[in-house]
Amino acid sequence: MSKSSDFFGQVEPGATPYSFFRVIAQSFGDTPERLLAILDGTGVAPDNLENERAAFNLDQQLRQIDNLNRVVGPDWVLKAPGLVRATSHDALSIAVLNAPTIKAGLLVIRDALPGRVTRVRTKYLERKEGAELAIDLGSGLGNDRARPLAEIFLLSALAMIEAQSPVPSEGICLSFVGEEPAHGSALRGSTGVQVNYGSASHSIFVPKRYLAIRPPFADLAFHEIARERLEQDARRSRTAGGIRSRVERMLTGSPNGRLSSQVVARSLGLSPRTLTRKLSEGGTDLRKLIDAELARRVNNYAKSSKFTFSEIGERLGYADPTSFSRARRRWRSASDNAFSEEV
Repeated sequence: MSKSSDFFGQVEPGATPYSFFRVIAQSFGDTPERLLAILDGTGVAPDNLENERAAFNLDQQLRQIDNLNRVVGPDWVLKAPGLVRATSHDALSIAVLNAPTIKAGLLVIRDALPGRVTRVRTKYLERKEGAELAIDLGSGLGNDRARPLAEIFLLSALAMIEAQSPVPSEGICLSFVGEEPAHGSALRGSTGVQVNYGSASHSIFVPKRYLAIRPPFADLAFHEIARERLEQDARRSRTAGGIRSRVERMLTGSPNGRLSSQVVARSLGLSPRTLTRKLSEGGTDLRKLIDAELARRVNNYAKSSKFTFSEIGERLGYADPTSFSRARRRWRSASDNAFSEEV
């Protein structure tokens, strides 16, 4: 297994997939008080977790991890087996579990993960003794944030490999960057495989004898369909339309309908300049998308008939009615009939 310190170049921090934000909150928010503690500082209200239009940006995801470390403990991944089941990853699980060989399944993870998780990179190296799939989460996260993400990714990969293989998983090894945490022994006990810390990269090593194993229940048709879905999703996420859709969803998930270009770009793994160019190719810009989101919220508040003009403005972050009125005029084309006559 590689110990090279330059196994990967330096990249920006990564982020969990948007759907994981909901799954994590639902896994640990078993009481209203605990759910609020897990969402503290993210700007996400409990009812917004049910909004399928909403996605969550990198800063919200990292704050959620900080909350989990504080509220649940650094071993929170081990307390949520649903996060790392072999079948917990939709099309990725289907493609891996139905791959023709375990090696082919590892290659699916290598190719698909960077397209599903912002700024994550993967590398597959095969040597005489076996193969190593390494995952780079980027610089700047800090070990308290990076380690649980690495645990989710590597434990999920292990679960998929074990589901593929008809023989015991002997010789498989998980490696993590950083010092061994207090729950290191518990992780070894729960997985039954070798677990190393202080490694050059987060990785899973699979002995050579496993690579050519053909999963007994694999369906190659399912494998091809799921792999094509992964490729389509990855392609679309890079198009102007795909980026616009992701920005719209992040604005829906933001506390006040606004996000800076820096936050949006970082969450999408783009530079602010590239973000501006991609949105322009899609016929819009961030200001227009923010206005559309705010206009949508105005419509929803006004339809409820519970709020006055001033209250709606305050909920949208406007300090005075005059600035809210100016913004309302700017949105006119997107917010026709947003207000009742009373408002």
